[in-house]
Amino acid sequence: MLTARVQNGIHTLLTAQRRMGKTSLVRELLRRLAAEGRFETIFVDHPVPIDDVLRVLEHDGYLEPRGDGCRFVSGLLEDWWRARHGRHFVPIERRSGSQGA
Repeated sequence: MLTARVQNGIHTLLTAQRRMGKTSLVRELLRRLAAEGRFETIFVDHPVPIDDVLRVLEHDGYLEPRGDGCRFVSGLLEDWWRARHGRHFVPIERRSGSQGA
């Protein structure tokens, strides 16, 4: 199913607890896609600057500019973010020195 989603250009969020095999699954998926010869793949496993992440999320339609920051377009994605980051979540309008995407 994951291979079909990638081949059809469907954005997919893969989440699970630590040590459940997410990285191994993605590496195997990329290996198979590269072997088919239809895709050039790259795997980056290090922190990416937040500005880069925000630009991609805005470009792909997950975030929208609002005032001096951004908002999630999807309530589902915002709920996931709040649940994932729990007490560390601070709405953009309450952040000091926020610059948005």
